[in-house]
Amino acid sequence: MKNENGNALFLILIAVALFAALSYAITQSGRGGAGINKEQAAINAAKIEQYASQMQQKIQRLVTLNHCSANEISFNNDSDGDGNYVDADDDNNNPNSPTDGSCHMFHKAGGDMVPFKMDGMIDIAQSAEKYYGEAPVIGLLCIDGVGTGSVDCQNDPASAADLILFFPYISEAICEALNKNIISTIPKEANDFYHGSPASWFTGTYDTFSRLQASGTSIDGKYSACIESANAATNPPPDTYHYYFVLIGR
Repeated sequence: MKNENGNALFLILIAVALFAALSYAITQSGRGGAGINKEQAAINAAKIEQYASQMQQKIQRLVTLNHCSANEISFNNDSDGDGNYVDADDDNNNPNSPTDGSCHMFHKAGGDMVPFKMDGMIDIAQSAEKYYGEAPVIGLLCIDGVGTGSVDCQNDPASAADLILFFPYISEAICEALNKNIISTIPKEANDFYHGSPASWFTGTYDTFSRLQASGTSIDGKYSACIESANAATNPPPDTYHYYFVLIGR
């Protein structure tokens, strides 16, 4: 009887030990998954930052070497797929830009860049929203303290409008990774930004239609940051995250 009781106790102890080991393994696995997600967010954030910096450098090259003005830069990306990057029928065509492609960001004679791929970085729940899957360049906004923008820069002349690259609907994890060395918390943007009419891809015209002005944490004077849309009455939808990068502060 004693042997049977001892065996039963031994089996119970083994079962407890196995359960404890299994619980520990599951806990460590969960931690590892979180670490992987955080690491992937950092990788994607680096890709975004690299692309934005590259585009800024290309613009400087177009201005310096190709003698393009800030109004002549074109982001025509052959939206109709006919192989012509200076086609007036394409979205984002800039009629001010030379027809030889020398001021076109996506033309071999110009910047020779390719449109950014947002795959795996964005909130698929926003797939019906404008600019989903794109990285639009906007010339209808200003930021206080950037370029010549004063306080309430939306009241400044059009010459204060900045050329801004956006990465819409990215994940919160990527947003936090992008802000790691810029700002402590994600700023909440209460205004319409690139969704407000008549905001669209830059096509050669600047205007101070609106400004980026975050609440809680200021983005005044910041040439890049990830912001959260926080007003249900405006577009884009609230609780979505967007990284902006000033290509030209005017």
